[in-house]
Amino acid sequence: LFRAQLEFYAEHYRPIGRPEFDAFCAGESEEARPGLLITFDDGLRSHAEVAAPLLEEFGFPGWFMVPTEFVDAPVAEQQEFAKEHQIQFEPEYDDPRVAMTWQQICALDGSHVIGCHTASHRRLEADLNSDELELEIVRARQRLEAKLGHSLDVFCWVGGEEWSYSRSAAQTIRDAGYRLSFMTNSAPILPNENLLQLQRSNIEAAMPGSMVRFSLSGLMDLRYRGKRNRVNQLTAG
Repeated sequence: LFRAQLEFYAEHYRPIGRPEFDAFCAGESEEARPGLLITFDDGLRSHAEVAAPLLEEFGFPGWFMVPTEFVDAPVAEQQEFAKEHQIQFEPEYDDPRVAMTWQQICALDGSHVIGCHTASHRRLEADLNSDELELEIVRARQRLEAKLGHSLDVFCWVGGEEWSYSRSAAQTIRDAGYRLSFMTNSAPILPNENLLQLQRSNIEAAMPGSMVRFSLSGLMDLRYRGKRNRVNQLTAG
């Protein structure tokens, strides 16, 4: 099913990695076809071992959003960590590892894009204190940078429920120096967009083609408009 999705994307969209995205933001992109960012949340093992080879086959870079404590968790504890922190996974391997390894993440870096998805896959609701926000937003980024060996400026919110966004977390993201911040409130990314309020449409790898086309038709964007406007107002600088 994911291969079928990629065949559809390759026919109708052009791949967008970080250089292409930066060119689009700078107004330097003149391509006729719309671009497509394909993002993966949660740092799952299958992202490196299944998704990435398929992406490369079709010429698409992936944007992989990683919760650092999940990757750091001992292999024997990863499935329990995933259950406790609302990370969905399929127990499809002979061993208990369900997260990517740091070696896999470093191998993806460069041809793909790595982003921070908090430390513990925690929703950043309004009642988190400054120490908790520091751990999830700032120290998680530092952990990724130490492993990758270079600076990183991509963040991705967890969850997507309206209550999982907060003004204090948005301020911490800005203060931490992130340049791009992804949300999940269903809207295309347009020129002159607020780069800390980049919206995404939720499309699962196992969705059939009809559901993929419906999700990209614009109808879901209309459904989410009220929530999207409220979240943007809450998280605006």
